[in-house]
Amino acid sequence: MKLPTPALLAGIAALALIGSSASAAIIVDSSSGGVNFNASNVTPYTITSSSLGSFDPTGSGKLIVALISRQGLASNTTMTYGGVAMTLAGMAYNNTNNQGLAAIYYLDNPTAVGDLVLSGTAHNSISVDLYAVSGLAAGGPVLPISTDLSPSTDPSPGVTVSLTTGSAGFVVGAIGQSGTGGTVTQTSDYYDRFTARGAIASWIDNTGSNSYFLSDNQTGEAGVMVDFAAVPEPASLAMLGVGGLLIASRRRR
Repeated sequence: MKLPTPALLAGIAALALIGSSASAAIIVDSSSGGVNFNASNVTPYTITSSSLGSFDPTGSGKLIVALISRQGLASNTTMTYGGVAMTLAGMAYNNTNNQGLAAIYYLDNPTAVGDLVLSGTAHNSISVDLYAVSGLAAGGPVLPISTDLSPSTDPSPGVTVSLTTGSAGFVVGAIGQSGTGGTVTQTSDYYDRFTARGAIASWIDNTGSNSYFLSDNQTGEAGVMVDFAAVPEPASLAMLGVGGLLIASRRRR
């Protein structure tokens, strides 16, 4: 039997170490949380930059927007920021009598402050949380995402969305409801929370292998939770390259 060479063993070891190596620090550079709007029957609906206070995503790697609606927004609702289309990361829509909607959108490398524009018509009110975050990888969330719906008549089951992370990242959960109030619970140490039209919460996870949940017990709710992965540290990327080169070198021999 042919034994592995030292070069091959070193390559395998280098690749194995990547899973335990550190990620870049996750920093919320700017945020605008718990902003309420009466969006009754207006299409498209514009949330001006001035109404978001001092929020500025410029220079951050990722803009994340959590949206909750108290009735009316449809499942094909799209969003732009500063005229640039945002990508839908995850959505839950309770289509019983146009009840709650919860959605999370993202935009990589935002370059300017701008207005937030929704394509859909909301018959009632909406709320948004915005986060400008550094240290996150480009692209969409880690799969799978978590979604849940509650009946339109019985609030006792409510909605719970939950995730367990496999690596460092930024977790965002949102629950849109048909009414107001409700009892909100969530994993402690959240970064931000808002409950006037449902619930939004987020967590900075610098280690991974942690569990998060967000729950509310109103009727006609929809909930979603996503996890955006952190950027690996340069040392991890270098180790990946070294491991790959060593293995490739072994195969050429």
